[in-house]
Amino acid sequence: MTRILLTEGLNQLIVGEHTLSPIQIETSPKGTYQLVLNYQSKEMIDIKVMVRPDANLSVFISSDADQIHCVERYEVYRSAQLNLAYADLSNSKIKRVSSIHLIEEGAGVDLHSVALVNQDHEVQYIFEHEAEHTTGSMENYAVIVEQGLLKLHAIGHIHKSAYFSETHQSTRVLSLANAQKAVLYPQLIIDNNEVLASHSASTGQLDDEHLYYLESRGLNKQAAIRLVVQGYLSSIADHIVDEGIKQSILSMIERKVTQYV
Repeated sequence: MTRILLTEGLNQLIVGEHTLSPIQIETSPKGTYQLVLNYQSKEMIDIKVMVRPDANLSVFISSDADQIHCVERYEVYRSAQLNLAYADLSNSKIKRVSSIHLIEEGAGVDLHSVALVNQDHEVQYIFEHEAEHTTGSMENYAVIVEQGLLKLHAIGHIHKSAYFSETHQSTRVLSLANAQKAVLYPQLIIDNNEVLASHSASTGQLDDEHLYYLESRGLNKQAAIRLVVQGYLSSIADHIVDEGIKQSILSMIERKVTQYV
């Protein structure tokens, strides 16, 4: 097992072939923390992250390996906040189960993911509201190109003990493939009546009128498509704290869109 205690400010971790799994990462109580995770291992990755009471942790996750299989468990304690940002932009087969457990009163999670899907992606994002006054917000954006296949489970579970909690989720998929290659499973499991909950999911093709407008401004069709896709994926930048990392991911999005779209 690899154990890591985060320090306040920016922390960076590369999970490679020689990283001992499982990996346990935790904050101290209170404080503001940033964690940048990059997966470079083809082996099964098992990660547990604990956000201690009154701490604020922002996690940004990307991957470089051509195949990723990971199980992530997050535990968020009293009045702590977890901000999760996923950027799946590499040419990778991805299988991920990410469960977020809001264990104590006042715990919160904000999850934002973007994906440029050109291989098989099977992803589960699960919010487990286990205590009262917990909050969860999930936004997923994906663009599918010809070889991509997406299966996405978005699950919000409010337990019987989680009075006055909120869970909300939204998933939007833009398909550039000729056939529909996305299967979405939005789910709300509500075991308490004193809560707020919502979900939405949509899939669609590029808007012809939108493309026509861009082409009327001097862009050719391919450049117009790339501009729309780039804007669709760039929303992840709003959820990255470090300015250097933010600019790096925007440059990566531009490169990947040019490569695959």
